[in-house]
Amino acid sequence: MHSAPPRGWCKRDPEGKREVDETSALPGNCPLEATGVYHIDFRPLADKEVQNDNELPRHGQRESTENVRMNAQVWDRISESYFEEISTPFQAEVVNPLLDYLDGLPGRENLTVADLGCGIGNLLPFLAGRFKAVVAVDFSPKMLSAAQENCAYDNVQFCRQSLTDLAVFQGQFDVAVTVNSVLAPSLDVVDQILRGVAGTLKPAGILAGIFPSMESVLHEGGLILDWERQRSENEQQALRRAQRKTKTSCYDFIAGLYTEGSDCQKFYYSFELRRRLQKAGFRGLQFGKVLYPWHKEDGEIRFSSEPRLWDWFVRATLSSGWSDRG
Repeated sequence: MHSAPPRGWCKRDPEGKREVDETSALPGNCPLEATGVYHIDFRPLADKEVQNDNELPRHGQRESTENVRMNAQVWDRISESYFEEISTPFQAEVVNPLLDYLDGLPGRENLTVADLGCGIGNLLPFLAGRFKAVVAVDFSPKMLSAAQENCAYDNVQFCRQSLTDLAVFQGQFDVAVTVNSVLAPSLDVVDQILRGVAGTLKPAGILAGIFPSMESVLHEGGLILDWERQRSENEQQALRRAQRKTKTSCYDFIAGLYTEGSDCQKFYYSFELRRRLQKAGFRGLQFGKVLYPWHKEDGEIRFSSEPRLWDWFVRATLSSGWSDRG
């Protein structure tokens, strides 16, 4: 079971290996599987010389809060060991509907898409080969430097900006993609970011987002409890073992938070996420699941016959009468 952080936990965040259809003209060995499911494999990046902070394009004013600066510094550090630290929905064996959804958008070759919280940019080649223009946004200079190396396409623009301050992109995008990038532990900040994402969209613009699922955590916890009941002397012992393995002491199940050391991350109940997105100005919400494979524990896959763990995949459009009420 999970002695490691839960599925969706990013020791801080996501992204991955390129794989696309042969007509997309993207580099690398990237065939589309016969099943129609895209996989983005992970390959470690070669050591690189990171650009100086002030060499990166940045829109708007520099973030003034100490919290934003510290978070950016953490992501700068993670950029150097990305694949060791990041849990991703694009790895092999993950069933991820995001790529098929984006690939099937009508008229996508004439649309502008933003990857908000792009990380090291492993999703960018996929987007660049399918959309007219791509805007890659992140607040970490080193993440953006790595993203620039990963995706040298003429139709991609790189912008250093915090997701808490997206006003400079007001009404510019047809599609906004967020892949486990809205993780702030403050609910006020979460609402601020979601309003900001809505503000970047043109009328009837589309949100395609992946968000960590709190229901998935509870699902796994229930399975572990039943497993322990078969191995324990009594139910109380089984409960204690299950609580220890699922790290229940790390969770705030009301706020939807997981804390480990100095890291604290937001997880979402589906009903909560729906309410927050509607409040931010979205309508027509549709929920799906990014399904993760079960991993071996003590040499066996214990829950292979059970439904997989998941993140939420959400599609939504901007409400026609939306206005940013701040």
